[in-house]
Amino acid sequence: MKYNKSIYFVSIALFVMACEKEGTVSPHSEIPAPSVSTTAFTATVSGSIPDIPVELLDGLRGVLYTEDVERAQDMFNAWQEGKNDPGCSQYGKVKVNSNGLIESTLSGLKPETRYQFCLYYQSKNGKKRAIGRTSEFTTGKFQCTIECCELENVRFYDALLSGCVTIDPSDMSLCRIGVTTALVADDLVYENSHKEASQLYDDGSFSVKLNNLNHDTEYFFKTYVLVEHTGDLIYGPLQSFSTRHTDEMAVDLGLSVKWASCNLGAQEPYETGGYYKWGEIKPSTSGERSEYIWWDNESQKYQDIGDNICGTEYDAAHVILTGHWRMPTKEEIEELTSKCEMSMHTMGDYYVVEFSYNGASISLPVAGTYSVQRGMRGGNYDPSNKYLPATLVIRSGIRSALNNEGEIAPQKYEKCWSWYVNVMPM
Repeated sequence: MKYNKSIYFVSIALFVMACEKEGTVSPHSEIPAPSVSTTAFTATVSGSIPDIPVELLDGLRGVLYTEDVERAQDMFNAWQEGKNDPGCSQYGKVKVNSNGLIESTLSGLKPETRYQFCLYYQSKNGKKRAIGRTSEFTTGKFQCTIECCELENVRFYDALLSGCVTIDPSDMSLCRIGVTTALVADDLVYENSHKEASQLYDDGSFSVKLNNLNHDTEYFFKTYVLVEHTGDLIYGPLQSFSTRHTDEMAVDLGLSVKWASCNLGAQEPYETGGYYKWGEIKPSTSGERSEYIWWDNESQKYQDIGDNICGTEYDAAHVILTGHWRMPTKEEIEELTSKCEMSMHTMGDYYVVEFSYNGASISLPVAGTYSVQRGMRGGNYDPSNKYLPATLVIRSGIRSALNNEGEIAPQKYEKCWSWYVNVMPM
């Protein structure tokens, strides 16, 4: 047994050197062809190089392949001879089974394309090389079915869509899926506007959240599938949806005016919405006075835009929501808090103050403000529940949502830009 074992190892070493010299392992007719299963972009090859036991192969194993079928064998031989640029591709990620079979999956292939390939072995020092029988495969046609999306939740400024595509699971990882949107159907192309799926599952189902939409606006959209390595785009059917009209926010409490069901920029009662400085029409999170557009840094004074901006170009609600929407006046806020029954409760993880009157109600979040305090740089968050009226006030009304008692408290400055409900979470 000892003698036979020595002969066994010597014969293997001679065989590998013979492969290196002659350029072939054995007559191709005697080498079984590897089995191949293909998709449009992948090919899984299973086979072995005869006469090389797997326990001796501590080097690199894999697949050589090329779509240049006419020159394939010359390329493989050039690789075996150690040339730096043989012209073929080398793939070295493989699984080796206990029976010696080598399995390797090639990815990023072209659909409906013919390839030549062979298995290879390269010793640990890179000098000894062996190749198996040259075979071929043809990738399949890319099959992709795109179903119509469902409108999960369309609100005033965003929309949640869900859909499903049918693609071979092996090809799915090489595709990007999402939605392209436009205000005009003819502009629906990936390059103009697209949003990739936020959730993509193995069965091809996905969801897309579209943000920063305009209220009361029709949007056209198509699902797309982008094949990354080829750049090919496949589009689904043309669909459309319309965001909700802001008039749906109006709540009639039986007061002198109707009130919105949520803050400006918010879509649910518990959402904060945007933080606005008085007279500005874009939200801000900075409390720096120098960044306030109606502050003159040179004169160190506020620019006069009047004491009532209701329904003007300085009224954020009027500019953003248009139509008959506007900021409330000081008197209208006082009417709301004096006539309504106030209570505090939670919506999910958020505190809200509910105003109830005449069988209807609205809820406003404990939103707080951004302000600047002496000795501090930048914006500081103040948890007081303040809201901007359209008219400047001398005093700020303070009402407690806990005991519903009213109090008018004088402020440090002659004119104040906010009216607030003083609430403390229980």
